[in-house]
Amino acid sequence: MVLLEMLEKLNTQQKERYNLPDDFDRYLSLSRGAEGEVSKVYDSKNKRFYAMKEHFLRKEDKEVKDFDKRALRQIRVLSKIILANDDELINIYAIKYVPGQSLHIIMEYGMGDLNTFKNFLQENKVTLSDVELEYLKQGLVSQIDKLRKHWIYHRDIKPANIIMATGYKPKLADFGFAEILPPKENEKYR
Repeated sequence: MVLLEMLEKLNTQQKERYNLPDDFDRYLSLSRGAEGEVSKVYDSKNKRFYAMKEHFLRKEDKEVKDFDKRALRQIRVLSKIILANDDELINIYAIKYVPGQSLHIIMEYGMGDLNTFKNFLQENKVTLSDVELEYLKQGLVSQIDKLRKHWIYHRDIKPANIIMATGYKPKLADFGFAEILPPKENEKYR
């Protein structure tokens, strides 16, 4: 299978840099959902913070293959994002997949999700101008368009899945429900 070969190559390259998740110090749990947990982690080698999403086999998974199917779908999507090499999309730094057990994803750490950003604005009585709101909106629309050019459909856009990256750039995160739709299937959604 080409995907597993590509992931193995990616993992081999990553092993030179990271032993996932052990090379990261857990700093703070950011969120927990049905699919896993996201933590703020620190890499003492690079002296940088990252976000680490961890997926584990769930009790609800009737079979190991249910977990593996979801993990491989997400890896397929993330691989296309990595290959797009577009700084406007979320940066994925490392992926570690252990079939039937776990999936770890190291990605850029933002300033929180859109809910956190909204709460910060409200607490500090800050109102965004129309120009600033348009900037945020255009950033999201541009990402959706770029993903679509790679046949990726996010399918779970909500404030908790939009992080505020450096420079107040909104970036879509959490591709757990995303799908890659080949051109023929894709036509019915245009």
